[in-house]
Amino acid sequence: MNIRTTILALLLSASSTLMAAELDTLKVSVQEHSSLLIGLRNEVYDNPAMQSMHFVTSLNSLYAGYKHSEASLPVRLEDGDGYDYGFGHIDAYLHKGKATIWGNVEYRNGSYKNIQFNETSDYMTVYPYVMGDTVGGDSHREYYHFLGGFSYPVGRFNIGGEGEYTAIMEYRTRDPRPKNLTGDLRVKVGASYDITNEHVVALAVTGRKYKQTNELEIHNEVSMPVIYHLTGLGTDYYRFRGSNTDTYYKGYSFGGLLDYAQKDNRGLFGSVGYEYTTIDKIISTLNQLPMATLRKYEQTAKIGFNTNNGGNGYGLALTESWSKNRGKENIFGSAQNNIYPQISAADYYSLTRWSVGLQAAYQHVVNGKGDFGAKIDVAYSDYNERYLDPERLRGIKASALSAGMNLNGNLSAGKMMLSGNLSAGYEWSLSGDMDVSEAYQSQTLFKPVAHYFNYLDSDRWNTAVTVEAGYDVKGSFMPFVRVGWQYARYIKGEHNTMLEISAGVKL
Repeated sequence: MNIRTTILALLLSASSTLMAAELDTLKVSVQEHSSLLIGLRNEVYDNPAMQSMHFVTSLNSLYAGYKHSEASLPVRLEDGDGYDYGFGHIDAYLHKGKATIWGNVEYRNGSYKNIQFNETSDYMTVYPYVMGDTVGGDSHREYYHFLGGFSYPVGRFNIGGEGEYTAIMEYRTRDPRPKNLTGDLRVKVGASYDITNEHVVALAVTGRKYKQTNELEIHNEVSMPVIYHLTGLGTDYYRFRGSNTDTYYKGYSFGGLLDYAQKDNRGLFGSVGYEYTTIDKIISTLNQLPMATLRKYEQTAKIGFNTNNGGNGYGLALTESWSKNRGKENIFGSAQNNIYPQISAADYYSLTRWSVGLQAAYQHVVNGKGDFGAKIDVAYSDYNERYLDPERLRGIKASALSAGMNLNGNLSAGKMMLSGNLSAGYEWSLSGDMDVSEAYQSQTLFKPVAHYFNYLDSDRWNTAVTVEAGYDVKGSFMPFVRVGWQYARYIKGEHNTMLEISAGVKL
């Protein structure tokens, strides 16, 4: 609680500090913080020791709104058909003396519709070791997020730290009734060194602690559904299916970041990151039985170059990412007094993802009138998911080529400022293969696997637009309203739409 309290205090202090500026300074800040050219370097600024170079200007914002999404069929059945929630958000980036502080706070409260084959929160964090059933339903969710960081120069060094905490409370008031609590704490500590007045290198270490309690209650004992402890690709730990409804997850991560950049958001830049994660799933109702362990290995890299002369800027970057998830299931002997002795373990599950891409960005600034930016992305991605059971290898493989464009701009007209963002992307499915017997494909638990494979094996496209209007009051604060809309299409006509409406003030 002390970490969360400290982060919140930093954010409230930052958001309450008004910038002493001339009339157009706030508009300049909005332009800089929405720049697609600066966004090309975002991976470098994941290192807290580099954040002081992120933006020249300070900008704080407070806003609240409503978000609605619905799908004819979702991308994953386990995520549900859509959601409705209200939210509040505080975001801060502030230069204060020699120090730079930043952070955000967000709260959401709402419902998620028709979740299937999944009674566990943070689905992708603990997948495939989720608890599920064939009933599902709507759930209510509260979401809390706190992030805060600082960066401070010491001679030719710059030290930085960042703390982040996310909590989720999720429940349902109809059978089956999950009651889930999650806590996810992340910490980064880094240091940068000025090789020259223009060139900077930085190193950071990262850590994470994760916990989730996942309890499921069923009040109607007459029609109690079977509870499955899923193990990947439609399989489950058959021995423990039934009424074992209380589980929890605990895990940790550690990793590092290595970065290089030239100052003033121009010139060469590069970033390499690595993180290792391990999460244990434990069935509480079986005397804390350690059912399985998930291990994740994640690596990212980016290198690029951009120019930025204040009026026109160009940038080009090459990106690459790789991740591998390995799942180990523990094997137990005959129970004695409801205690299962562990006699062995086996690595049955694996998921490997790899992608490489190219990004190009352009930014044009017209002093006193606004700016315009464009960004193009092209990427190749590969997906390979496997489950090795005692009888045979089962798996799905897919690859895709994607292309996307993002356009944004800010227009000043007197005290008014209009901002807009338009994006569109298309993914071509290059290959898809499902190595699973027909008999196994007909089983109930394989339904969500087949559904997601159909998504991977089909072409898909998406588009999104956001429009914002603000009114600059004496250059010190800007009330604004924002409307955003997204549309995605996949699997032979299935689609998803999202609408977001918010209002707030920028400082």
